[in-house]
Amino acid sequence: MATNTFEKICISILIFENCVNKKKSFQSVLNVKIEIILNFARILKLIVGLTLSNLLCLARGILHYMITCRVTQTYDAGSVVYFYFAFNYGSIGDPCHAYEEIEEAARNEILASGGSLSHHHGIGKVRKKWYREQVSDQGVQLFRAIKSNLDPKNIFASQNLESVAATSELTSKL
Repeated sequence: MATNTFEKICISILIFENCVNKKKSFQSVLNVKIEIILNFARILKLIVGLTLSNLLCLARGILHYMITCRVTQTYDAGSVVYFYFAFNYGSIGDPCHAYEEIEEAARNEILASGGSLSHHHGIGKVRKKWYREQVSDQGVQLFRAIKSNLDPKNIFASQNLESVAATSELTSKL
């Protein structure tokens, strides 16, 4: 039953707004895939909230965009949802800034809905600003302890979850 409901939700919220103008090619398209895991009871609210990203697009002068999602896996406690967002940036002045603002708004909506920062791709440099909020100060301390023991020279994933200052402080103590 739940799978049918999710399929209906995903099909019904598909928003396709002329992703690419008929006169233009895909050469001016930016896209992002955000994958998360979320409790079943919160999925519909999140999907509705994220599909309102069309207002963010219009406010930035983005006229040709696509927002869609799909449920890829279900677990006892929730489901994995992939959100896809793409827009034609040919008509806007600073597409990277617009992209970053829209992605940040989407991630904030995901976190406010109780979704995860990532499903299985990790955190990395792009999502590190939300890390402490997601795992608490104790989680950050645990990360630092593991990192200092397993990677004392700070070779792997350098600065993915820590700033340059914090990374330097960590390696100077070793």
